[in-house]
Amino acid sequence: MSHHFELPVVTPVSELTPDQEIDFEHAMDTEGLSAYDARARVLGYYPVRDQITAPENQETQAQPDPETVERLQRLEIMHRDYGFYPTSLRELSESFSVKDFDEKRGGAAKHLAEIARHQEKHEADPVKAAISVTTEFGHYARQARTDATALMQLKEELSTADAHPFSRTEPWAVSGRGQLVRFMDLRLFAESQTADRIGFDPLQAEGYRSEQPNRDMSAHIEQQLRNLSLGEAQRILDNAIKDQSGRFKFWIEQVAAIKRHNTGASRVVAGVILDKLTVTHR
Repeated sequence: MSHHFELPVVTPVSELTPDQEIDFEHAMDTEGLSAYDARARVLGYYPVRDQITAPENQETQAQPDPETVERLQRLEIMHRDYGFYPTSLRELSESFSVKDFDEKRGGAAKHLAEIARHQEKHEADPVKAAISVTTEFGHYARQARTDATALMQLKEELSTADAHPFSRTEPWAVSGRGQLVRFMDLRLFAESQTADRIGFDPLQAEGYRSEQPNRDMSAHIEQQLRNLSLGEAQRILDNAIKDQSGRFKFWIEQVAAIKRHNTGASRVVAGVILDKLTVTHR
């Protein structure tokens, strides 16, 4: 099933006015914004805002701050467009930076070219920056594959479980529990448009993937899973596995685009990543 739908077109950097280009560079330099965020700042809008519609007759509630609203909208758009929830603030920001180039020939390779141009303008090392970004994309792809495997192992373990598989106290080492709860939290965060029902922002939380999470995260994971029936757990697991499959597909396609369209060190790094993940590439 395709998760793509139309978004307003974002003006490429090359189409900005001279004054806008100055503002664009200033936003990246002084505020550390990504290329996507800097363009959005200069143009005066974020192209995701009109895509989220609140349910009719929704009760009035305290509204989150603008930064959180933007984060929630982006999270929902990534799920609708690409079928997965980015798992951290950094991944969310990077996925949107790449997304801006998604329908252009070269895709992520264009993104790297823009980063290189910016680095050269400020006498920084464009090669080092390109390698760093390519490596980061590969990291997300590897993590998605690892997490999907953990979730599938948990699904296998549940195939012989009783009606309430998480009701008993068991060793923490059962694979995939943290990744399952992370998916549940991210989905609830995006769909409810608030962190109130979770108690924290899951994009900023640590420990979901840890074999020995801290006490608070361990208690949270246990609480989230305790009342799940076997049928509920299996349905959520299927969606969580699909989520990580979408995540892997998105990031591996960015690495493959770099391999196809870039030259030099970043192309070599991309090829190594694809080889290690046993992905056929040209």
